[in-house]
Amino acid sequence: MSKPPGAPAHRPLIAFCGVLILAAGFASSLHGQPASKPPAAITDAATGSRAILHVDVVGTGANRRLVTAGVFPEGRTLGPLVVGLGATWAPDGTGFAFFDTQLALRLRDRVGRETVLFQGDQNEQLYLWQPAWSPDGKQIAALTFVPGATGPLKMSIALIDVAAKKIQSRFAIPRGVTNIPSYSTPPNKLRWSADGRRILISWESAAVLDTKSGTFELLPGGPIVAEWAPGGDAIYYLDVINRDRGPTLAGLYRATLGSGTPPTKLLDQQQLSFMGLAVTARVVLGVMTLSPAGTKLAVAFGSGAGDSGRLNVYAIGAAPDSLVTDKPLATFPTEELIAAIEWAPDETQVAVIAVAKDGVKIRAMNLGTGAWRTLATLGPLDLNGREAEVLAFKALSWTQ
Repeated sequence: MSKPPGAPAHRPLIAFCGVLILAAGFASSLHGQPASKPPAAITDAATGSRAILHVDVVGTGANRRLVTAGVFPEGRTLGPLVVGLGATWAPDGTGFAFFDTQLALRLRDRVGRETVLFQGDQNEQLYLWQPAWSPDGKQIAALTFVPGATGPLKMSIALIDVAAKKIQSRFAIPRGVTNIPSYSTPPNKLRWSADGRRILISWESAAVLDTKSGTFELLPGGPIVAEWAPGGDAIYYLDVINRDRGPTLAGLYRATLGSGTPPTKLLDQQQLSFMGLAVTARVVLGVMTLSPAGTKLAVAFGSGAGDSGRLNVYAIGAAPDSLVTDKPLATFPTEELIAAIEWAPDETQVAVIAVAKDGVKIRAMNLGTGAWRTLATLGPLDLNGREAEVLAFKALSWTQ
């Protein structure tokens, strides 16, 4: 259960009661920016490679700004691309969606042209976190809320028609899945199923929306870290217990949607501990990300040894799933904690946001060689303040 409003926030998890303040501060801090420089190309003309989009910090003191920057996989940096957050690549790579200084949802194409897809108003405003493209690129799912609420915000998943540039439909999120502005755990997933019918939202607890029927299926437990199974008919999730006393991974489960049967426990608490996986206890609970074609699953958590972490990559096939939980395809200990994972479009590499003692970095790893490369270092980010909360937004995009 969530702490009541006004309860103290524990530093191991992010207190999102200030997230709206952060969003407002983000918007106000970006006004008065100098005129934009000519747009940089976000795909490499020679190789066709996409840039990796990531949050960054520019300026100092009163001039500090949160922006979206870009870096190519070989390490060539583009610097700031847009004054905005939540950047998320379109499936076809022709552009990306992001939130601008007015908290409108915009689309930026390869040559720098921008289009407003949705602008909130006094009746409905966009929530500054992780828009999700449908697999066919025709819709974007975004979170919205009714402003002015004194209790938990009335939040919805809004489906925005990209061509029409307006909300096509909206679905009220069941209470308990989100719990803003009270004490809350970090969000970790807003993603469509491969068939484009369902949307998984994982936050305070998790639920799956059927966009055709408008119904939600709630997953048991919470908070949890969740991701789709390749076939889109099931959810993998890691349950977290003892959130207030010291969060602990309690088990890895597979829940078959619409079956009416309890989730299947694949790994228990002891087995997860034996594998060296633990809640990171900083910035985010952990990360679990399915590759674009659904052939691999990347799982990153802390190691239980302070500020170190572990990245496991599993081979996984279409239904029936071939995930072998105790035999990762590869295991990579890390000296940093991983706050986000993004797959390369061809699944040969992963990019991560690595949180280390000396700062926050964008790193990439070649799965074939196991070699890590540091691609970019973020400007100084206050990990003890509200700025750290931006790492739990959509802070990295290469395919999703």
